[in-house]
Amino acid sequence: MVYPQEQKQTSGNTTCEASTSHGTLRPITSVTTERYNKYSSVELSNLIIPAGLGRFDRQSTPTYLPESWASYVHPEGQLYFCRHSTPVIVTEAYLYNSENMQKMSFWLKWIEVLCEERQIAIHPGVELFIQLEESGCAYYFVDHLSRTEFWLDQFDTDDMGLPQVASEEHLKLALNEHYWSHVEYFPAHFGGLEEFTVNELISIFSHATLDRMTSAVSTFPYTPKDCRKYIDLLKNAREDTQDMYNVCVIARLWVLIMNHRFTTHHGQESSRLSRTQSILAPKIYTPNFVSRAITRLTLGLSDVYTSKLDDVFVDDLVYTEQWHELMQSNTKDWKASLQISTLLLFAHIVHCIIPGVPSLGLASAIILFTSVLSASLLLIQHRHLLDTTALHAADHLLAIRSQKYGFKITGMLFALPAVLNTYGAALFLAHGLTLVALRLHPGVAAGIALFIALFAWCAHRMVAPRQFAYTTEKCEV
Repeated sequence: MVYPQEQKQTSGNTTCEASTSHGTLRPITSVTTERYNKYSSVELSNLIIPAGLGRFDRQSTPTYLPESWASYVHPEGQLYFCRHSTPVIVTEAYLYNSENMQKMSFWLKWIEVLCEERQIAIHPGVELFIQLEESGCAYYFVDHLSRTEFWLDQFDTDDMGLPQVASEEHLKLALNEHYWSHVEYFPAHFGGLEEFTVNELISIFSHATLDRMTSAVSTFPYTPKDCRKYIDLLKNAREDTQDMYNVCVIARLWVLIMNHRFTTHHGQESSRLSRTQSILAPKIYTPNFVSRAITRLTLGLSDVYTSKLDDVFVDDLVYTEQWHELMQSNTKDWKASLQISTLLLFAHIVHCIIPGVPSLGLASAIILFTSVLSASLLLIQHRHLLDTTALHAADHLLAIRSQKYGFKITGMLFALPAVLNTYGAALFLAHGLTLVALRLHPGVAAGIALFIALFAWCAHRMVAPRQFAYTTEKCEV
């Protein structure tokens, strides 16, 4: 599941500006750092291997880091540095480079001064992240006690790339998610986590397993099978919560949980208890001539697909499982239309042999060919979305949703193969009945037409879905 948000960084329009040649101090969040956007290259060359044990029998780490600084390596391989002080300083800047260390010293002193000016209390549980940049420096603080992220000045959530929130408590959920992202990225230096953080996660995933097993509308984004896998990982991690690999496992799972709690407004006045429940102000799309015309021309099928798209994207949230089910269902529909239209096109060969009404046959063939073409294009266009992630699904849905018509236009396009198939088949049938009327008798053709109409009506009544009263009960037995 994903809550779509624009990940952007502040433009530097803050009061924390350094009026020196070192540049500008700007605030960022733990999820908008350059951690996964850094591009650097190395040049490989041959080296002399020393005889004997040589230097490989001892630590090869350089010894010229200043006092209280130490280096650590993240399980993913990222080298980072930490200064054990108050606050604790962490950075991914390469501090074995003396120029970087000088810049770091300057910015740390500058932030110290700003903390004193703003009377911001810094206790031993606070960490400061520093990101050196060509234009200056970026930073954020985290507090291990309150498990939150903070800065030296106040900012609008939009300036920090944060999504819109319903209350301060709702904002805390987002900042708590950022805190756990920080712990995941810097897991080796602070001594590990307490066991209760793991036990709470195990309880959360255990409850979620039952909720998903007994409810078709659970808001939890992971399947019971996934939950059980996460529980097994957490039980292993509980054996040593100081190990940095286990810290990463625990922190990343907390990120997932806090993201889920933010999107469901966990603990808020209006929390989402069902994935089909909308708690945000609904988007109203007023029916007009165009939308009504689309409904009639597509025989109501466009509304069916529009409704499916609306149901899978309630409050701009999409669940991976429901998205995959929708795409599989759509693919099945398009393939069925493709097969039927292709068979009817082959049947036109017989019509071409027997003289009839050329205009009906030609119109039917053109419409059926268009059905085949549209179904093929839809299958090709959406083949990569059959097993995509919720993030990509949300991006796709936002891209295809019209500001004026919602998913109405997309619903029309999704229904096009079946609608053209229906029109083409109707003309094909009309052409066949015309041949019967010409070769045999008009009464025979009328009788066949009546029989087909009666059969179609009965079939529709038998397969039409029954309407049940809506229930708010989650548990299904």
